[in-house]
Parts: sequence; structure tokens; C-alpha cells
Amino acid sequence: MKKCSFDQPKVAEASATLIIIANPNAVEENINSVLKSWVELGYINEDSVETMRSMPFKNYGDKDSLSRKLFAVKNTSFFAMSLMIAAKGLGFETHPMDGFSEEKIKANFNIPEDRVIPLLITLGYPKPGLKLLPRAWRRELKSYVKYNSFS
Repeated sequence: MKKCSFDQPKVAEASATLIIIANPNAVEENINSVLKSWVELGYINEDSVETMRSMPFKNYGDKDSLSRKLFAVKNTSFFAMSLMIAAKGLGFETHPMDGFSEEKIKANFNIPEDRVIPLLITLGYPKPGLKLLPRAWRRELKSYVKYNSFS
């Protein structure tokens, strides 16, 4: 993993490095389970199943399309942030990483070519006595939050 991550030391020092994988095929793989659950929970009735079955494909595009990959990456990113928040609540430190070779990780960990790896997350307990550096400069919220209009 360290070689796949440009030899960054945190990959070797962390208790674990998580490979966060987006699956653009998740719509096809899970549509039947989702629709079954919706019927069981009363969100839709049995007569609506076939109509609802086509909706994700209209919204998220064909499985090889950019819009489908973006949809998969967005959902996977929500999961990753939730995981990081939960880990913090359990006393772990985490670090999201985008400095890695996706191709090398796929090859070394047998990840299918059609998957997308938006990030890695290193996870572990801080070393006793370790003081983490303060957060580096970030843009002020007002410099990128817009109200009612982009301009």
C-alpha cells in the first residue's frame, strides 16, 4: 500500500488504511433489493415497481457514463465522511488521502477495473504524547458560499 501511495509514511504508520471504492454498477446490482424494501416498508405499492425500476437509470445514466461514475463517487464520499466522523467518536484519528495511484491499488488488491477509488482513509489511535499540528489554512466560508445566486 505504501508503494501505491507514493511512499507516504502515514500509510505504514496507521493501524489501517481503508480503500474506499465506488461502484458505478451498484444500481443494477441493488435495484431489486431496494424496490423490494420499498414495497415492504410501504413507500410504494407492488403496481409501481416496474415504473420505479427505470427511474434510477434515467437519473444516473448508463453504467459506463460519467454521470453514473459521479453518482457512485458522491455516495461513496458520503459514506467515507460518515465513517470518519464515527471513527472520531470512537477515539480514532483519520486522514483522507487522494495521493495514490488508483491503477496500482486496483492491480495490487484485485479491485475490478470498473470501480472508482475516490480516496483512501488512514485510521488509527494517536501515538501517546503525539501532538497533531493545527489545521492548515482554509478559505473563509464567505469566499465560496453564495446566497441566492452564484455571482
